[in-house]
Amino acid sequence: PSQKDQVETAYVLFKDQIKLKDYKAAFPYWKKAYYGAPAANGSIKYQFEDGLKIYKHFYENAASDEMKKTYLDSIMSIYDKRIECFGDADYIAGRKAFDRYYYYNEHSDIDGTFDLFKKAIDGKKEKVDYFVINPFTKLLSDRIINEDIPLQEGKKYAGLLMQAIEYGNASGKNKEAWKIINAYAPARLENLEGIEG
Repeated sequence: PSQKDQVETAYVLFKDQIKLKDYKAAFPYWKKAYYGAPAANGSIKYQFEDGLKIYKHFYENAASDEMKKTYLDSIMSIYDKRIECFGDADYIAGRKAFDRYYYYNEHSDIDGTFDLFKKAIDGKKEKVDYFVINPFTKLLSDRIINEDIPLQEGKKYAGLLMQAIEYGNASGKNKEAWKIINAYAPARLENLEGIEG
């Protein structure tokens, strides 16, 4: 069979294994599909999500810190390849930051994670993805309280977060997520108002 046929077959086979959560069995097929045609047919993107699932599984089951770091590098490069194929760098910056914050904190430098959150909100402003808001609020307020960032920068991002919360609530989408955000972020940000300036 031609290279094209082999890659198309690999796409089908890895998807079947992913559904069974057999990441080890999925991996060789995924690799063939992904490296053979990372953008697939130009419209599907699940090969990136599935690659992230496979490597997250490998990361969680890795025997050593060295292996975890290697898997984390692979995860970040899948995100980079997705930007290369489909753009949307600001959304992906938010996804990378979220993953680093919640799943790979142990092997991610927190300043790098903070910078990725900033890139997401700088790019998307009030339309920033909802999953960015709570972790970024936490990192931002810690940095403001500890005087790790200039006050002007703190004010700028606190303001952008408040606009994003207002916009997100008005959008009527992801209601459950906004409930969680509303229970956390606004109060955290309002507490900062007591800080001089």
